[in-house]
Amino acid sequence: MNGLDIAILVLVVLLAVRGFSKGLIREVFSIGGTILGFYIALKFVQNTTHFLGIKNVTLAKVVGFIVVFLAIVVVTQIVGALLSKFLRLIFLGFVDRLMGMVLGILEAMIIAGIMVSVLAKIKPVKEYVYESRIGPFLVQIFTGFGERYFEKGQDIIETVEPVKKIKEIRYE
Repeated sequence: MNGLDIAILVLVVLLAVRGFSKGLIREVFSIGGTILGFYIALKFVQNTTHFLGIKNVTLAKVVGFIVVFLAIVVVTQIVGALLSKFLRLIFLGFVDRLMGMVLGILEAMIIAGIMVSVLAKIKPVKEYVYESRIGPFLVQIFTGFGERYFEKGQDIIETVEPVKKIKEIRYE
């Protein structure tokens, strides 16, 4: 076991503990709220600029995006917290926490897998990655996954309407 294995295990433990403390519902609503907030903010950024009274169009779009994004994130956080409390009331809080821990472990493995796959491409670090016990396993899983889905994912991302709007905002 080398330093990379220890770093991966620390990441897994930290995210498992965070997942257990927050629970599945709050974790899912946190992730979902961020994604939904980003999507809705991009979709409605034009509509919010009129209400702000800011004359600089670019600044109005940035402020409008931030306001909508934060509003959606806060609302989803509140809903997630309320649902989590409800689960505790009906004695399903422990199940929620255990599932949150599982999600935390899954998140940690995805993060570690992506990072290790990138590190395995760097010549001075490659040998260190393959000397670890966990590194080669993650490289095998995530390198194949990344090669298969990266180009397809990039094509899909380019066709998403909010991504097109980001490009419009950038060049106005």
